[in-house]
Amino acid sequence: MLRKLNFRTIFCLLVLVLPLTLSDVGVWAEEHKTVAEVPREHQLRFAVWNIKRFGRDIRDPKNLEYVAKIIAEYDFVTIIELMDSKIEVSKVGKIIGLKEEGEKSDFMEFLEVLSEKGNYDYRISQHAGYGEWYGFLFKQNKFEVVKPPELYPDATGKKGTFTRDPCWATFRVGNFDFTVIAVHIYFGEHDTLEESKESYRRRRKEIKALAKVYEDIQEWNGQEDDVLLVGDFNMDSVDMSFCDLLNNFDPKVDALFRSEWGDVSNLGRIPKLYDNIFFQSRHLSEYLSDSREVDEFHETYFMGKKSNANWISDHLPVMAVFRTDLRDDDGNAEDNGAGSNSESIDDSSASTESDSQSETDVIVYVTNHGKKYHKDGCSSLQESKNPILLAEAKQDGYTLCKRCARRSRGTDGHQ
Repeated sequence: MLRKLNFRTIFCLLVLVLPLTLSDVGVWAEEHKTVAEVPREHQLRFAVWNIKRFGRDIRDPKNLEYVAKIIAEYDFVTIIELMDSKIEVSKVGKIIGLKEEGEKSDFMEFLEVLSEKGNYDYRISQHAGYGEWYGFLFKQNKFEVVKPPELYPDATGKKGTFTRDPCWATFRVGNFDFTVIAVHIYFGEHDTLEESKESYRRRRKEIKALAKVYEDIQEWNGQEDDVLLVGDFNMDSVDMSFCDLLNNFDPKVDALFRSEWGDVSNLGRIPKLYDNIFFQSRHLSEYLSDSREVDEFHETYFMGKKSNANWISDHLPVMAVFRTDLRDDDGNAEDNGAGSNSESIDDSSASTESDSQSETDVIVYVTNHGKKYHKDGCSSLQESKNPILLAEAKQDGYTLCKRCARRSRGTDGHQ
């Protein structure tokens, strides 16, 4: 039978526990401030924008000035529908010249205009299909390019899942490192009812495939769990095709914007919310929850006249704000005093098939991309599956797949 606690005992317990409790509350409050409470120098103003046929149709200087003025509102912008086919791009995403002498590049002219607004750098993907590329613009003095743009492995066009391959790249600003996956989902022709049905079917097929794209890239990403899926999805995220991405993923992926056409980003005949930002709120503690697509910025975008909208683009930018001064929450930063909020993986507990087998006897599998090794049956092995001895995999720098580690802990009782 438990003894009754006297007043002195209760008081001592409170003295010990209360400071720890208040400390935890203080940390939580510090890490979840509003946009207004976080100094501007510790904010990342992030946007994604489909700039209508950017680079394909030559724009006059006034138009480029408007585009530059809008982009200068942000620290980082992912450009969708970049269609400047005149420029030659290196493997690291930098312009190395024009494909033909004497050509005029809309994007290169735009970069000169933007330089008057601030010191911006850029990276451009390889050709993603359908005459399009992806562009990433960011303030040069703030950002480090951790990994240049790379296309998700898929056969473009009718033979592959995606009309335009998704693209991913990793950046760091302050203590915040993050990976962006840029996508432009198929839209299609809508002149007849059959064409409309076919385009809708293809859109849904591409969107459903994004769950695997997100999971694959997060797996290839090593310890980096801050992954943003952004772009023009040509479908509102309330559509059932997003279910695999939003609901059946562990941990769950969240859509920044969810609506029944209450909010808009596409300015077509029937305005819709086609552009969006998806991420796992469990990992992205840097997100400031009250940052949204704001009406005040729409006024800046229209420059006072709605007739200006389609002259610039048929899409609005969508935005989010993140903190850059918090401790790194996925274990990548080694010198910022950071703890890790992410789920730790015990490599030793899940790497061997049995205690009696040595690493020189165990067969694991690696893929054509990434630096993870996998156990047989892992869903990551659908595209490629190369057998290798566990000891050799570790010697070559491969580490255990997160999904395999979770599966081993679940079946073998490891914590």
